[in-house]
Amino acid sequence: NSVALGDGTNVIGAGGMAQGAGAAAIGLGSHAEGLFTDATGFGSHAEGHQALASRQGSHAEGYKTRAEGIYSHAEGFSTRAEGSGSHAEGYQTTASGDYSHAEGGFTTASAQYAHAEGQYTVADSAGQHAQGKYNATGSGAVMVIGNGTNAGFGRNNLAEFHTGSVGFVFD
Repeated sequence: NSVALGDGTNVIGAGGMAQGAGAAAIGLGSHAEGLFTDATGFGSHAEGHQALASRQGSHAEGYKTRAEGIYSHAEGFSTRAEGSGSHAEGYQTTASGDYSHAEGGFTTASAQYAHAEGQYTVADSAGQHAQGKYNATGSGAVMVIGNGTNAGFGRNNLAEFHTGSVGFVFD
């Protein structure tokens, strides 16, 4: 029941499908399509160019995307969804916390249930939402709006904490 279509495609596992050039579907029910894509997890799906879906139910699409967490989803350009149920999208984003979400450019959601969006933002506390650009990290705030100028000078225009207190920064 497996199907391999195209040059250098390979299928190992029942119900798998590989199509394109150099595509490999190596998990039961996995599907790889495009150029040099790999779907190695049970029920995984990789599409695009050099995409990898390596865990059960994972989905990678785009260029050099990696869905490495169980039921994770990576899309865009060089994104990584490493945590279970995580989602990374955009340009060089990383969602490494379980059930985290990173979107935009160069963002990182490294804690469980964290969400980072914008440019160079980092959500590093559980349940934290970081947006803007170049936010300050390590504050433990539940929500931050970054307004830094580079990685060495991250700052927050707004930070809301678990206690209900809010901090503002005005220039």
